Amino acid sequence: MRINYPVRMAILDMNNNSENMGIASIKRIADRFAIIDYEVFDVRHKKEVPGLDFDIYISSGGPGDPLEFEGGWEEEYFGLMDRIWEHNSSNEIKKYVFFVCHSFQMICNHLGIGKINLREKNHLVSSRLTKPMLVKVNLCSWS
Repeated sequence: MRINYPVRMAILDMNNNSENMGIASIKRIADRFAIIDYEVFDVRHKKEVPGLDFDIYISSGGPGDPLEFEGGWEEEYFGLMDRIWEHNSSNEIKKYVFFVCHSFQMICNHLGIGKINLREKNHLVSSRLTKPMLVKVNLCSWS
């Protein structure tokens, strides 16, 4: 595998203008590596979608239902994902995509590789401490 430096990374902000620590955390990690140049694209709020001129794509988590879209950004976003798939199927030098939470659910649905289900919320509150996975864990006092 041949790597060109710097590595170009597109951070796809899927937070729809909602405050979130995810993008700041991704940027903070990327800033630690001199070989990474990154650009942030506000996909849902500003309809910004990069082209294929990046090596790595990180698509963040975000609010809302991953199966419902509004604002007209989804066609460009999924078009990019399809172009990356096509590129990777016929090129030796691959593009890499990391999907976080909301984005992962969206791409699974888009590719038809899974069914998105509503999950039970298991937040650490006193009423949840009787869950089998937490019964033997002494996390803290919940009085």
